[in-house]
Amino acid sequence: MQLVDDFAAMPRDGRWATCLAYLTEICAALGDAPRAAILYELLLPRAGRNLVLGNGSGCAGAVDRFLGLLATTMARWSDAQRHFAEASALNERTGALMPLAQTRHDLARMLLARGFPGDRARAAELLQQVLATTTERGLVALGRSADVLTRLARARA
Repeated sequence: MQLVDDFAAMPRDGRWATCLAYLTEICAALGDAPRAAILYELLLPRAGRNLVLGNGSGCAGAVDRFLGLLATTMARWSDAQRHFAEASALNERTGALMPLAQTRHDLARMLLARGFPGDRARAAELLQQVLATTTERGLVALGRSADVLTRLARARA
């Protein structure tokens, strides 16, 4: 993808935040640290809030989850951990179970990538919580991903 304007051409309309969320997911999946830095700065003013989709038709959970994904992509581990903690707290307070499961999954993935002492054990705990939620709520894709990460964590043991 050719990026010439740091996302400046994106209209700042009711879909702007939704677009940033989708771009964050893509950026994280591709491991694109330079674009992660740009998206991080665009989303940072919204930290501590929920991400409302479109014209209020839905909620993607805490903006801090997306900031955590971006910080992970940039290997800014302490920022990522802080954002995931903030996202978890907000998602718990608001009863956003799907975003909470996604946040726990993403935090577990970050911990496995970081590899500090105790990270693998904490990731395994989080993934068990994710698997319980995905089984209870029928979140098949997230459950599969959590299962893969669980096997990865065991293989690294």
